[in-house]
Amino acid sequence: MKILFIIPWFLPNKGGAEIGAYEMARELVHRGHEVLVVSLKYRRDWADREEIDGVQIVRLPTFSIPFMTRLTELIHSLTPFFSLRRIIENFKPDLIHLHYVLFTGHAGMYFAKKLNIPTVLTLVGSDIYDPQYCPGAFLYPWNKDVIHKADQVVAACPFISDQLKSRFDYTEGHLQIIPYGVNPDKFKPHHSSELTRSRFKLPAKNPMILSVHRLHPRKGVRFLIDAAEEVIRSHPTAMFVIVGDGPERDSLEYYCRSRNLSGNVIFTGKISFDSLTDLYHASDLFVLHSYHEGFGIVLLEAMACSKAVVSTKTGGTETIIDEGKTGFLVPPASPRPMAEAINRLLADPSLRRAMGQNGYDRVHTHFRWTHIMDRYMDVYQTAITRHHAAHVTP
Repeated sequence: MKILFIIPWFLPNKGGAEIGAYEMARELVHRGHEVLVVSLKYRRDWADREEIDGVQIVRLPTFSIPFMTRLTELIHSLTPFFSLRRIIENFKPDLIHLHYVLFTGHAGMYFAKKLNIPTVLTLVGSDIYDPQYCPGAFLYPWNKDVIHKADQVVAACPFISDQLKSRFDYTEGHLQIIPYGVNPDKFKPHHSSELTRSRFKLPAKNPMILSVHRLHPRKGVRFLIDAAEEVIRSHPTAMFVIVGDGPERDSLEYYCRSRNLSGNVIFTGKISFDSLTDLYHASDLFVLHSYHEGFGIVLLEAMACSKAVVSTKTGGTETIIDEGKTGFLVPPASPRPMAEAINRLLADPSLRRAMGQNGYDRVHTHFRWTHIMDRYMDVYQTAITRHHAAHVTP
């Protein structure tokens, strides 16, 4: 089967949706399918075309906009609109898989209907509901039109499914809930915990709490720092390691200095995948704070490394964490409950180990990409069958 992915952002950008789309494409290629990913070229040093693990990638050039709003981002994402038709006609896909409605989904659906190609639409969340970044009201009819025209719609978690029904009146029986997954085999340590801690200048025996975020206001990392401050009162040697970068990094580092936390809170910036894997294994537990998560792939990654997890109860995180068995869920913007959950795990190594093992088992049972793509293959076949049945000439 020839499958065309259309997604606004892709590798080397490494958000959850980009990692998810890459792992889907990689698994499809492994099964013998041909996959072409079409995305946007946000940086000049990104290649126009390349191949990664057998996945063909085309990045359509666009222009940069200093101040992104929903309107300017729409213009930005639709600039390669007509290039997309030529790519679709040349590739001749059996199916188009759209990732996100905003904004490439609009163009992808337009040409899919023009060229009579079946479609699957995967929704991760931010273009359906995000309390920090809501789509403009003027886009609502367009978004609804794309959603209702898809031959099959996949929501990454029940929360997104509920939003589709309540906000977009989506009552058709063409909706499936299929989570993102993880490839546990990729999360094996490359170095010992002692060497990893030494490389990052972390004490060998101190409790270490790892977090992976984009340092953006929608993540609410400041509340994690407030929780860290409470934890450090009970565990003065605890080290919080925050991996990631973003527009809030300078202000967050200043906030730590202002509260005398710089010795306990470390910002690594962006690091390699191998280094991140080693940090997962070197840590004692993993914590995620966010106002809203469409899914939360980093939680799966931590669980694949047998780590107990603490996360805010927002959107897709409830799908991943089995409360009280693989970790704890706490309210967003509430440092004290988060600190209490972290303190409980730091004080009880046997509980940490049990939750870590439960998380590892849960990942292997429910979230391996091989299992996830078995379900997607059923969705693809249903979309193709439904599309052709609807277009049979009487």
